Amino acid sequence: MKPWQKRFRVPRAEKPEPIAEPLPAPEWRKMILQVASPNEEMGDPGTVVEAQYARVRSEVHVEYDGRLFRAPLGPDDDLGAAARKLLRDKWRGRSSFYDEIYYPPRTLV
Repeated sequence: MKPWQKRFRVPRAEKPEPIAEPLPAPEWRKMILQVASPNEEMGDPGTVVEAQYARVRSEVHVEYDGRLFRAPLGPDDDLGAAARKLLRDKWRGRSSFYDEIYYPPRTLV
């Protein structure tokens, strides 16, 4: 090392220690939920979906069909009930464009 390099050398900063421990992986639970009631007049059997949910910090996470939905969770809220409510709300807000078309039964007249 040359003498001028020693004078202008900047000391390296030490790496800071992590502030918080990493979060543990959430424990996912499965749920089967009826999101649409059957309609016998139209021949609609209703709709039942399968999803999974978990608590992450103070939120409920619901994974359905490859999508992740989140909602805040209060201190006295039931995790399962909050997950069901979140999925039903998301299901009602979706478009029905790709749903199956039900025609009324044919009659002989």
